[in-house]
Amino acid sequence: MNLSELIRAHKGDSTWEQLSERGGGYPGAKRWQQYGLNKPAVKNFPDPPTITALAKVLGVSEEVVIRAAAETLGLPMRDEGGLFVTMMRSLRGTEHLTDGEVSAFVSLVRVAVERAAAARVAEEAAAAAAEREVEAGRVARRAARKRT
Repeated sequence: MNLSELIRAHKGDSTWEQLSERGGGYPGAKRWQQYGLNKPAVKNFPDPPTITALAKVLGVSEEVVIRAAAETLGLPMRDEGGLFVTMMRSLRGTEHLTDGEVSAFVSLVRVAVERAAAARVAEEAAAAAAEREVEAGRVARRAARKRT
């Protein structure tokens, strides 16, 4: 999730001016609009006070803002859970989850994904076996016709 997506996900009906006011006037409304629309394109990483203000106003952690800013600038950030954790942490209320709880949730999702992948592989194998049976039946019928 890039910075403009993060801001739009949490902006609601607020104006850029209202967001700025909630942050004590920092950053200004024009900067909020630039970050929120990515127009003109954001070319520099936000400074620490801006990151703190954005996080406070949006109700997310500073880490979420940093990751969103990095994505906006095309800077890869890899870690346990990667983008999924970043997206999850961008949801209101998840800032209260401990790292252990986030890790447990990521593990749960991994297990679900692995099970879904295993089920898909099993389904594909069953479909391939059925296809082979159908083809074997065709071959047997052709062979029987040739004998008669």
